[in-house]
Amino acid sequence: MAARNPQRFFNFAAEHYALLEELLRFELITDAELLALAARQRKEYSASAESIAASLIELGFLEPAPEGGAYEMPLPVWRFLQYVREQYHLTSVRQIAGYIEELDDLRQRLEASIEQQQPAQAAVLLTAIADTIEQVRQDMHGNREKITNEVQAARANPERLPLRARYENIARIFTDYLSPMREIIDPTEPFQGQLDQLDQTLGRGAESLLTQPAVVEQCQRTRRRLTRMRQHIAADFHQAMLEVEPLYRAYREKSRAARGASLLLEQVRQHGKNALTASPQLNICRQRRGMLFHDLGVLGYAHAIGDADPHEVVRIEEAPGQASATDELLLVERVQRELREAGQVDDVLGWLIERLKGRASTGVLLRCLGDAIGELGAAPAEQRRSHHFGEVRVHGYVRRLQKDGSHD
Repeated sequence: MAARNPQRFFNFAAEHYALLEELLRFELITDAELLALAARQRKEYSASAESIAASLIELGFLEPAPEGGAYEMPLPVWRFLQYVREQYHLTSVRQIAGYIEELDDLRQRLEASIEQQQPAQAAVLLTAIADTIEQVRQDMHGNREKITNEVQAARANPERLPLRARYENIARIFTDYLSPMREIIDPTEPFQGQLDQLDQTLGRGAESLLTQPAVVEQCQRTRRRLTRMRQHIAADFHQAMLEVEPLYRAYREKSRAARGASLLLEQVRQHGKNALTASPQLNICRQRRGMLFHDLGVLGYAHAIGDADPHEVVRIEEAPGQASATDELLLVERVQRELREAGQVDDVLGWLIERLKGRASTGVLLRCLGDAIGELGAAPAEQRRSHHFGEVRVHGYVRRLQKDGSHD
């Protein structure tokens, strides 16, 4: 049959490749459409449109559709042309899982052939196993390429589709193809256990059929294919996740924000802006060194302490030369209060040094200065000044307070 002549098939494909690309856009094509397409793509020196249409059917590029009155491209030809054009399609995880289940069935039959020393049957099964392994590898690679193309298209032209449509498309890829694929590559899941058993069976076959060198080589070659397939599907999965997951998360957040904004706008449209019950004031955060307690909680704790009846008095002695933390805290609070009541202070640092010299450490001085800057708003002037505080010399810009507690 002429359709099975490979040389004529590929010569026709090379001469009329543009026509074949156009045919890929048709799910079904009628006689009239086929003739018009062949005439439009026909070159001056080539055969007539009728001859081209007849060759398409004769060589197997087209076959009658089940509906009748139209033609369709056979699936093997369609997949071959898509492969040549690097246009991949997504294969469902259920279909890939079906291939792995089929591999497990073939493995069981191969084990029986090895035990019964049937090398001819084992060779047939090894061929089927190798074909299925390659089918899984190619489908997973096709998924990765298709997903990569989808993500690149979404990034290159983000305004091509509305946000909701973009999010749904990426979410469909993530939830339907990538998330379930974890079960196939996860070492703790049954699928990997089945592949481990297949690897062991292929190893036993190479050891048990030593009298059949061709079958032994086939076992070893199939085992290498299995190893390559497992490496590739893991790499393809991780690469696809790197492509999709960031975009999926970004679209999800944008979709949530857009959905929330739409709900708020709808409330404003129906009930006016007062429906938002937004606060007219903006809270400003302020850092505190310690926790805040509710007044009632502190009062209850104080009453509990007052009712306590210790059996013995415990005295905690201060370390030699070390000021009490409580004394330092009281000193800081007293100095802050005095500074606040002082009103206008031309040099806050000098004022603090005069009151703390010989009474507190450098850390207490800096703490009081920080409080004056943070809480009282002591602002720097352009003048710099140096002060001595014990054995420490302090340099800095002069900071001033106004009488009302505001700064320059």
